Amino acid sequence: MSRPETWIEKRFAQALLQGVKPGFVGKRFLGLDGQISMKLAEKVAGGTWLNGEIFLTNDAVVFYPSVVDRTLVRKDSLPELQLLLAEIESVSFRKGALAKIMELITADLTLSARGLGMDSFADAIKARIGREGGAT
Repeated sequence: MSRPETWIEKRFAQALLQGVKPGFVGKRFLGLDGQISMKLAEKVAGGTWLNGEIFLTNDAVVFYPSVVDRTLVRKDSLPELQLLLAEIESVSFRKGALAKIMELITADLTLSARGLGMDSFADAIKARIGREGGAT
């Protein structure tokens, strides 16, 4: 997975990912308590929140995990998170514990992301989808 070279909008954000597992470094860093907490959070929250950047490009929304999170988790447990704009069926928000959570829904998956400025990021996605002829 590579970071987009060009983009229309970018935000620092957290994305909720399922099936993320700690790697060698992550297991040492987290310890047994942290590994147990990570498994519990996966069950309670429906995944693990990873830090990174979310990009709106000409044809997709891309989440790129931070260098720290890419170091701590197993590479084979990090999915390639690129949602083509043409496949996005809806952009909505749900209430989170501290901040609203933006949800991008496609036929195959839902990407949940939270961070500062997500309202304007969602508006930019909706405007781009409108130009591409997708649903909003």
